Amino acid sequence: MADVIMKILPISTSFNPFYEKLKMYYVTGGMPESVLMWTEARDVSAMQEVLSGIIGAYERDFARHPNISEFPKIL
Repeated sequence: MADVIMKILPISTSFNPFYEKLKMYYVTGGMPESVLMWTEARDVSAMQEVLSGIIGAYERDFARHPNISEFPKIL
């Protein structure tokens, strides 16, 4: 058995259903709401609107936190 050399072959992307799922994950940003929008409506503009809303929510959340330069340094 030790003499057996195994050759690793690349997975064919043309017949691999997981490859298509991975592409859709990248396109939708992987966020559950945008994935749902894509799977239900197949509407790119609606999906982009959802992603923009998520990004806006993150930006508003980060804006509430103080900048690191505002903290006093402890020596």
